[in-house]
Amino acid sequence: MAKLKVNGVTDTSGNQYGFRNGQIIQVRNYMYTDIYEDTTTSERDLPGILGNGLAGIKTHSNRNHIQFEATIHAGQNADWRCTGFRVYWRVGQSGSWNALNSANFTSTVYIAGSSGHSRATSTIAKFDPVAGSSASVGDNVYFKISFEGHNDGNGLHINKNMSTNSTAQENAYSFASTMTLSELWRDS
Repeated sequence: MAKLKVNGVTDTSGNQYGFRNGQIIQVRNYMYTDIYEDTTTSERDLPGILGNGLAGIKTHSNRNHIQFEATIHAGQNADWRCTGFRVYWRVGQSGSWNALNSANFTSTVYIAGSSGHSRATSTIAKFDPVAGSSASVGDNVYFKISFEGHNDGNGLHINKNMSTNSTAQENAYSFASTMTLSELWRDS
């Protein structure tokens, strides 16, 4: 018995068959597990893959959307803080960074002591890489996240967590802050 295996069927115009609108056709997941602390109040990029601008996804069609998801573990420390997170995107490595305002999010944390507390904050947004840009099939679309603290808080403590009453820099429960990019199929 013969078997035919294909990973896509297209017509002469390049339209691919077999996918439904909204179906996820690829996923790129990025993870940051180190502990990062910063008390700066001005806007700056998150550390590692979350903020260095190298997290990207290459689209299969210029009609498809990208679903952006992020979860940041704001960590524990003996104080309160409020942090704003801003998401940026660009097409290609040399394109200019643009704000993805529908994905921006905040984290407000109050901890009277430092024992066993952590706060995860998340966002999810759908992004059309063609709207407002010159993205085309095969272009890489890159994302990064920045943060800004406030004047009187205790700063950002990504992935910092302990099971004891300590402010030691530990990730006792192996928390990970993540960014996930998914390509969503669209027929038109």
